[in-house]
Amino acid sequence: MKKQWLKTADFNYTFLVDEKETGKMEIEFDTSAMKATCTINGKVLEIKRTGFWKSNLEITAGNGQVVLKTYPEKWYASTSIVEFENKKLRLIVRNNPLAEFAIKEDANTILSYGLTTESKEPGVRISSTTSTDYILDFLLWYLFVPVAAENLGDD
Repeated sequence: MKKQWLKTADFNYTFLVDEKETGKMEIEFDTSAMKATCTINGKVLEIKRTGFWKSNLEITAGNGQVVLKTYPEKWYASTSIVEFENKKLRLIVRNNPLAEFAIKEDANTILSYGLTTESKEPGVRISSTTSTDYILDFLLWYLFVPVAAENLGDD
């Protein structure tokens, strides 16, 4: 399964799975909550930062129901807990060898977004071991966009 994000405008992206459009994301970094409006297979979701320091994330459905939430494991840690579908997953920020965001279930990495270089050109590497829910892809892309924009340029 090949996953890919295409930039359509400033902070507007289209998500493709095997060359088929699966969703869209529009990010508003100019708000304090840094909201993103997502459409996944026709279902509208919103990603926003919450909490006093804006270190937590929530993904809500159109009716306001929280579908997924993340919060730091410890205030100084590079890991967060992801509560999704009655499971507690771990979100890890690491260098492998370049910047990478990964979601782990137990000891297994189920999804990761990282920087890579191929033929001396920077790019994004998306790795998934199981067929994960695309909500996790949208979460990782939301977190990874600033890293990608800084390292890959405007495209």
